[in-house]
Amino acid sequence: LSLAHAMSLDHKKRAENTVDAVSNLFDGQKIDGYAMVNMGAIVPVNDMVGGVIVKITDEFPGSKTLIKGKTVTLKGNDAEIVRERKDVGDGLNDNRMKRQQVYEVAFKQAFYKKCNENKKFPLEVYNTLQDYMTTNITAQQFSKLAVLMASAKADTKLTVKGKEGFDDDGWQTF
Repeated sequence: LSLAHAMSLDHKKRAENTVDAVSNLFDGQKIDGYAMVNMGAIVPVNDMVGGVIVKITDEFPGSKTLIKGKTVTLKGNDAEIVRERKDVGDGLNDNRMKRQQVYEVAFKQAFYKKCNENKKFPLEVYNTLQDYMTTNITAQQFSKLAVLMASAKADTKLTVKGKEGFDDDGWQTF
């Protein structure tokens, strides 16, 4: 999937390559729609929901606001910190994945609350994402999917078994 995504500089082609790879992975299953969102969207969408409340579980060197054990509302660039790996905690991907899962749950709660306050909020998010997103779904489809995803009571998490390690350059491997 990563290789399929990386095979073009053209964003639409990247998305189509990834859709084809996912379809092949699932034995030819047809993929009806896609939305590929650049990581740069984290800050504006995070701030649109009013920030995301999380408990800080790792040490973040150099941060005066992200203190281990403290509950904070992530706003602005602090929202991107959940994806940091190399200089945070023990530097392992497992901790980053845990932080992202905590963030995801808290973000969904904030998003769903905003959707209940303003029925047009998903459309506002879609419009904000235009600078960060490559998609073949309409604003109406996005809005319906966004509300469905935010209101989901339980998510099924998939895991891939394997061995973690580091290569000669210090990059984490799996």
